[in-house]
This record gives sequence, structure tokens and C-alpha cells, in this order.
Amino acid sequence: MTKNSVILSLILIFSHFVSVSVQAAPKMPIKIGALLALTGDVAMQNDAFREGIELATSQINEDGGLDGRTIHIHYEDTRLNAKEAHTAARKLINIDHIQAAINATVIEAKGAGPELENAKIPSITLWDASEDIQKIGRYIFSIGLWTPSSGEMHDRP
Repeated sequence: MTKNSVILSLILIFSHFVSVSVQAAPKMPIKIGALLALTGDVAMQNDAFREGIELATSQINEDGGLDGRTIHIHYEDTRLNAKEAHTAARKLINIDHIQAAINATVIEAKGAGPELENAKIPSITLWDASEDIQKIGRYIFSIGLWTPSSGEMHDRP
């Protein structure tokens, strides 16, 4: 499965969750914030996430959206900095009025997560998974690799 098809699948699942949980007029767009490091050392990786998100959004919207509602993505550059992610999350919540968020890494999750959690906005972290992300709250999810036990040896029967 290619990276774009994985991202497309995740957007479809996540968008369905959001469309079911959001109480809004039927034709209002679903607004999703994307907190990605679009500049700096990991910009190339995050560009791939952005391209996958754009592909998924385009395909969903071309197929009529979700229950007739289009998806609009609001991008914010975190520069892979928790403070930038925190500020971006506040903007996405208070100005853009997002209904869900996508984070790239644990850094964005830790910076933006408390704001998203307080606003009860579901968020998914693409690249990382950790106890730190889980501890943020009930609205913060992650699908990345969890590596605390990688390399450990286990006794085999």
C-alpha cells in the first residue's frame, strides 16, 4: 500500500468520524486543520503528508464530499516547534473554526494537543505514537510507530 493510499484511507475514516460527530448544517464544509512542519529540516516528509492530504481531499470532494459536505483543509506551518504548534492550534480553533485536526509528529501533538483537547476537537498524529500523546486526552489519537520496545528481546517458549 502506498503512502498516498494510506493517507487517503485515514482521511476517509477520520472524515467520516468528524461528519458523524459534528452538528452543523448539511451543506457547511467540514474544516480540518493540518499542523505540519512545512519549512525546516523535515519539510520534505511533511510535503508528502500534505500531498496525500490534498489527494484524499480532492477525491472525496470530487465524489460529492461526505453527505454532501466538502472538506476544506487549513494548513499551518509548525516549523517542528511545539510553541508554534500551540499558537497554530489556537488560530485553527478560534479563527478558522476547525472541526478536526491532523498533526505530523509528537512535537505538534504535545504543543497543539492541550488546546485541541480543551476544545474537544479530534486530532490524529500521523508519524508518531507514544504514551505522551495518549496522556493528552480522549480526543487525541495517533497511528505512527510506537518504538519503546523495539529491539527488546523476549523469551520464547
